[in-house]
Amino acid sequence: MSGAIDFEARADRANRLAYRVQAAAVLFWWAGMKWVSGVYEVFAFPGVSREQLFWFGPPDLIVLGGGALWAGSRISGHRLAGAAVLGGYLYATLWCLLAVVRTGGGGFGTMLMSWAVMLNVLLVGRQSLFRVCENGSPVWVGAKTFLQSAVIWGMCLGIYPWVIAKTFNRSPGGYSDNSLGHALFSLGAVLGIGSALEMVRSGKGTPLPMDAPSELVSEGPYRWVRNPMAVAGLIQGLAVAYMWRSIEVAVYVMVGGLVWNCFVRPEEELFLFRIYGEPYQKYVKEVRCWIPS
Repeated sequence: MSGAIDFEARADRANRLAYRVQAAAVLFWWAGMKWVSGVYEVFAFPGVSREQLFWFGPPDLIVLGGGALWAGSRISGHRLAGAAVLGGYLYATLWCLLAVVRTGGGGFGTMLMSWAVMLNVLLVGRQSLFRVCENGSPVWVGAKTFLQSAVIWGMCLGIYPWVIAKTFNRSPGGYSDNSLGHALFSLGAVLGIGSALEMVRSGKGTPLPMDAPSELVSEGPYRWVRNPMAVAGLIQGLAVAYMWRSIEVAVYVMVGGLVWNCFVRPEEELFLFRIYGEPYQKYVKEVRCWIPS
């Protein structure tokens, strides 16, 4: 079908673009570490000298930068290169975690490394990671959805913003007038919870594509926008940024939305098209992704 070719092409372009962006990010990150003192101060580990940290530069540029360029090409062996990039990020993240425990600093850089690991797991695994929920029992699916939401909220709206705020010397929760922030967060929470419940009720699955609904969900909030839970997450994230008066947290939220939209969404939509076929193609044409129809 022509729709399948379109979805596959979009996912393939997004996959290769993600690797190219990573290659550029590695290069610019090490350049910033070398020549911009402010960048080095943000990512440095207490007690680890500049010389010791820069020993990781050449391997990073070769394995992560060069490997990402290779993985983002159509040259033979690009899948193996993608696996090598994932392995490099895993090793670097484990080292950073140990350094955080031993030095008490460097949490911001470690957080970014963990994001790179998650992105590259998706890039390497692609469609093999996605599954349809096999047990559609409302109680079981609801329990899994609650657990997933609690973990995602705790990480994305709690731990990550806290690390960012502390890195840039903000004061989480230190402002008395947060009525607007609380209202925005509550609005996003209502939208997110309502969307999750609709996914459980009419889709018989969880919001995560790793345990996706067996039925196409087009009711409730999904009648107006294709990704109401992503919209809800952005609203809540910006509410946290406002309550903590942190422009850095706001940047984190917007960059996270951009990464999801450019690199994760194409793979997810290809998976959904393969499950639901033409009804999903029709749904995509009728309902926009971000702006309510």
